[in-house]
Amino acid sequence: MAASSRDNEQGAGRQGGTMMDHPSWCCELVDHLPVGFYGADVEGRILEANPALIDMLAFSDFHALDHRPLRELFFTDEDYRRWRGTLEAEGSIQGMEVRLRRRDGRPLWVESHVRILARGGDHRPWQEGAFIDITGRRGAAESLRRSEATLNTILQIAPAGIGQVHNRVLTWCNESLCRMLGYDSAQLVGRSTRMLYEDEDQFDRAGREMAERALREPVASMDARWRRSDGEVIDVLLSAAAVKAGDAAEGFIFTAVDISQTKRTERALAASERRFRELVETMAEGLGIADAEYRFTYVNRRFAEMLGYSPEAMVGRSLLDFVREDHAAAMRQQMRGRRAGQARPYELAWRAADGRTVWTISAPKGMFDEQGRFVGSFGVLTDITDRKRGEDALRDSEARYRTLVENLPQRISLRNTDRVYITCNVKYASDFGLTPDQVRGRHTDDILPPEMARVTAARDARVLQTGQPAEGDEPFDEGGKVWIHWITVPVKNDLGEVTGLLCIYWDVSEQRRAAAEQARLLEQLRRAQKMEALGRLASGMAHDFNNQLTVIGGYCDMLLLGLGQDDPAAPALREILNATERSMELTGSLLALGRKHPVAPQTIDPAAVIGELTDTLARTLGEDIRLSIRTAGTVGFVKADRSQLEQAVINMAINARDAMARGGDLVIGLSGVDLPPGDPALDVDVKPGRFVELLVRDTGVGMDEKTLQQIFEPFFTTKGPGKGTGLGLSMVYGFVKQSGGQITVDSTPGAGTTFRMYLPQRKPSPRPAAAPAAQAGPLTGTETVLVVEDEQPVRQFIVRLLEHLGYTVLESDNPLACLHLASTYPESIDLLISDVVMPDMRGPQVAHEFRGARPKLRVLFISGYSEGVEFGQELRGVDRFLAKPFSSAQLQQAVRDVLDAPETQEDGR
Repeated sequence: MAASSRDNEQGAGRQGGTMMDHPSWCCELVDHLPVGFYGADVEGRILEANPALIDMLAFSDFHALDHRPLRELFFTDEDYRRWRGTLEAEGSIQGMEVRLRRRDGRPLWVESHVRILARGGDHRPWQEGAFIDITGRRGAAESLRRSEATLNTILQIAPAGIGQVHNRVLTWCNESLCRMLGYDSAQLVGRSTRMLYEDEDQFDRAGREMAERALREPVASMDARWRRSDGEVIDVLLSAAAVKAGDAAEGFIFTAVDISQTKRTERALAASERRFRELVETMAEGLGIADAEYRFTYVNRRFAEMLGYSPEAMVGRSLLDFVREDHAAAMRQQMRGRRAGQARPYELAWRAADGRTVWTISAPKGMFDEQGRFVGSFGVLTDITDRKRGEDALRDSEARYRTLVENLPQRISLRNTDRVYITCNVKYASDFGLTPDQVRGRHTDDILPPEMARVTAARDARVLQTGQPAEGDEPFDEGGKVWIHWITVPVKNDLGEVTGLLCIYWDVSEQRRAAAEQARLLEQLRRAQKMEALGRLASGMAHDFNNQLTVIGGYCDMLLLGLGQDDPAAPALREILNATERSMELTGSLLALGRKHPVAPQTIDPAAVIGELTDTLARTLGEDIRLSIRTAGTVGFVKADRSQLEQAVINMAINARDAMARGGDLVIGLSGVDLPPGDPALDVDVKPGRFVELLVRDTGVGMDEKTLQQIFEPFFTTKGPGKGTGLGLSMVYGFVKQSGGQITVDSTPGAGTTFRMYLPQRKPSPRPAAAPAAQAGPLTGTETVLVVEDEQPVRQFIVRLLEHLGYTVLESDNPLACLHLASTYPESIDLLISDVVMPDMRGPQVAHEFRGARPKLRVLFISGYSEGVEFGQELRGVDRFLAKPFSSAQLQQAVRDVLDAPETQEDGR
């Protein structure tokens, strides 16, 4: 062999020696065979090896193998144990394939042949073996197996459907085709491909065109429409090739790709392209698209108009043909940036067709294909020519603006971290009687007043420490008349370090006053809403009470009509009537609070009213109080209920008297005043204008703030039990509000109280004619009267009184029954007496419906509210309105007034 242990020991002339039991020619043959041979002792140590084995294992010579255990030649222990086990079990190995390990660690597949024999005179066991390199053969077989497995896997997992047809019958298909069509392979294989197509025309066209082209071309393709198992029609791209080129005998291989989404996308893309073109052709900005060589491939109309060209004149030309010469270098730099994907907005000067310069701000974007290759760019261009002209004008006026900043009303200063002034504007310096030059370089504490310097130092320290801005309001002067809003901002460098303090402040005194005024108005609104709610509650109570008073007073009147003057019961009945009248005054106060008191407003001279009240007031006040009436010039007229005005003045005078137990002075003054918008004397619900001011001022004990907040509330009084109802000032408040005015009060404990009543000034109106004198005695009649009133006691009183006076009386407790009576009663009905507010239907609507059937009917409305004021439009055309509570005499007079009134053209009477 090529080498052996014996050669090493004996130094034989031929390397590797000879095999002892074979002629020399055999050894020569073994040395030149491409098969690796070895010899090993009974322990499995290699003692001989031919050159082929040394080369196979990538050793340089035999020394690396000499006495090396065979175990170390195998790739893994498992390879060796399998090989050794076979040898021991069978005594030899014939053609076993195992892996050896080359010196570089790579596996070597060999076919192993081994035998055990006796050697030498002592017949020692000897192992001879041959290894045939089959790595290439194994690799080719493995490659073929992997290739077939890979191909099968590819066919099965390919997203495209793949199949084979012969004579238009499907002979094989992959899973993707099954999924695409919704069938399994058993439902497809062996069936005609007709089942795949939408219709016969599709099937025939595919067979005709595809078969012909697939025999003529390597691959034929076409679009087709297939029908899935669920009936859905899909678009597919078919590609086919003959199994044997040019011969249809062995059939065709085809692929099918579902392109339904692609088709939908194409349609959507076409629509999108239409919309895009419409958009870019109508957009306000210019748009240009260029190829990789920066030649325009598209420009929209706006871009062309900017430069004075047509789009056709620009397409195909280089961008540089239109750029102003001094901007060409910047344009080339932008082009390089686009290729690198680094395009960013920039300003560019273009040369228009007429030679003028057009400035744009361009936002470019490079376009790249799927491989990342630059294929062109597009840009959106906004015409900023006017802006550039403005910038030029701005630069020209920079000095003027600098002067303007120096004279801003805001006070501005800049200081370093040591709080030393760097600069300030003129306004800032002048606040401290200095100029900016006198402030610069000086410390803050040297400029500001001591208290302001202390507060500012604390604020500056906080801003310097936190690095955060601070702001707030504070008084600028000791009296607090001037307030400023200040902002202190830390000035930072690029590293975020605080390097100074920027302070700005301005006068906010007016804003604070406005905020205080707003708060005052909101408080007025709150009080007005509170009084409104209390008034509604009080007037609701008064309304119900009025019904009862009407009944009580009415029946007393009826009883007195039937009694003689000397009847023993007459005095008691008169006392009941007196109590009823006093109760009427109380309900009147409650209704006045709710602004629902029945009123008879007329244009009156308040100075004359006060003059006529002087004697009454003097008697009411007593001798210890000095009354003074003061009128400032021509006061003017107001529109109000005279009796309520008189009562309001008397109520305030009584309050003043009670506040001056030991005597004092009471001044009642009248003057004309103007109250402009925003005047503190105006509530939010009172319109500004010309007013008559009625002032009532006393020198009494005064009131504290808590009392002032409640004085107009009903039933609130500071007097002891039994000394006041708490409704006097409530009535005054309600009267003033009902007259469209405003009332204010100022008071200080121990310094007296001043009320100011403001009533809108009006022009004088003609004096109304005097009312006719009331007739003495009962007012009888024989007419027919229908009474509609949901309150039974009130209705029964009216019915009985009228029947007692000789009238024919019909009654109804609800509007619907009343209307039924109007249509069924056979005789004439002369007068309808109706409440205004009733369930189901209001009195005015009842009258309207009633007059539809009886046009000559006359109407008298009664109510506990001042419906004549509240529902003026609703009560239009009514003959008379009578407010509850009323006496029997008032009712008698009202009925006769309505019935005896002359006939008018409106009602045909």
